[in-house]
Amino acid sequence: MKNQLVIKGLKQEQQNLLQLPNRMAMQALDVVNATAKEAAADIKAQYPRRTGNLKRSVRVERGKKTGAKRLAQAIATVVVGSPVAHLIEHGTVQRHTSWGPEHGDRGQMFGLNIFWPRILRANRELQPQYRAILRAEGLKVTGSA
Repeated sequence: MKNQLVIKGLKQEQQNLLQLPNRMAMQALDVVNATAKEAAADIKAQYPRRTGNLKRSVRVERGKKTGAKRLAQAIATVVVGSPVAHLIEHGTVQRHTSWGPEHGDRGQMFGLNIFWPRILRANRELQPQYRAILRAEGLKVTGSA
């Protein structure tokens, strides 16, 4: 048996109810983009600067506002495009030459663990803002994620 919600009469209320998800997504999109921008700026500030390529490679790919017929999606992605980003984040292991340790071990670099802690913090900061958007639309919010 399917679940259904049937609204008879009150055309304006029916239109408002149909627009509710799209309206909330549009509001959330602005919040998500701003939070992603802040996270990207924090990541850039923490990355080491040698040539500047790593810092320049941090960017935010923003979600798009869509028309009324399609639902908007509140998506923003923080991207680090540098090919050495994983080495900075996770570090390297001890490197050896075939001649042995007395002929030039290259050492180890420890990971800086910059990206994920800042992304997770940004996600935690978004949760109360999501709840505020839902409450502003008159919905009851219980529990937390």
